[in-house]
Parts: sequence; C-alpha cells; structure tokens
Amino acid sequence: MRLSTHVALAFASSALALLIDTPPGATRGSPLNITWKLDPDQVVFYLSNSNASYWPIGFADIEDGSVTAQVPTTYSYNTGHIIAFTKDGLGPVGASQEFPVN
Repeated sequence: MRLSTHVALAFASSALALLIDTPPGATRGSPLNITWKLDPDQVVFYLSNSNASYWPIGFADIEDGSVTAQVPTTYSYNTGHIIAFTKDGLGPVGASQEFPVN
C-alpha cells in the first residue's frame, strides 16, 4: 500500500484513523471491493460525489479488513469516493480518493 493512494482523516476528539484503498474504477451494479485499515470495531460505508449526496453501500467489522459492496444502479455520477463513519455515526473517519464510475 502506498500512502499516495489513500486519504487518511484523523479527528482529535475521537482519535480514529481510517485508510481506504482507492478503487481503480467502478461500474454501476457491479461489485466494489473495499479494503482498509482502522481502529474502531465497525464502520458504515457510503458512496458519494463531492459530498453532495450519500448512498449507503455497506458496513463491516473492522477486524475483517475488507468487504464487497455494490455501486447502486441509481448512482448517476461519473466519479465517486467512499466515505466511512463509525456505527455510532462518528466521522467521517476516512475516505478514499476519487475514482471513476462507469
């Protein structure tokens, strides 16, 4: 993993940090593999375009280190990024860099 392909967001109040691998691209209706490294016990993932709208795409236990989510067929943007929150709603605790969506 290269740090240049990740975005790490750390918040002093919660002391959480999440590194999400940036997908090379995505296709509507196709699986989206998400991998990360983090500290809390569970996170919820959203797909977003410029933080204007959020599409929930999955959740997972942190110990798993990866999960497969699906890009919603109703997602109408050509780019996106993954944003993560803790299951208690803290965050965002991390985000991927922007990637293309076909």
